[in-house]
Amino acid sequence: MENLKEEDLNRTQAVQQQQDQLQEGQQQEEAMTQPQLAEERNQANELLVTWQERLAEKPDVVEQSEPVQNAWADLREAHSAVVRADEASMPVAQQTFEESAERMEKVWTEATD
Repeated sequence: MENLKEEDLNRTQAVQQQQDQLQEGQQQEEAMTQPQLAEERNQANELLVTWQERLAEKPDVVEQSEPVQNAWADLREAHSAVVRADEASMPVAQQTFEESAERMEKVWTEATD
């Protein structure tokens, strides 16, 4: 009878230890992704500022080109998604932002050529 209690105690301790290790691993994983999230946000911020500067150089093009206005609105919206993204949603937000940036570049080139 005492052996059974000891076995149960050992199993309980083993399960608790596994859960603790799993939780610790998840926390370390999250801690590692925080700098990555910050880096993604910084890159998005830098690109948005670059576009603000480029658009400010040619306000007449922005005013006269609806595709540029739409692409700029999409880029700002995608940037907002990157800023709000967590670990799970960042890959999609970043992909959308990159696609919006490519579209912005294409539309801008067409409008300024």
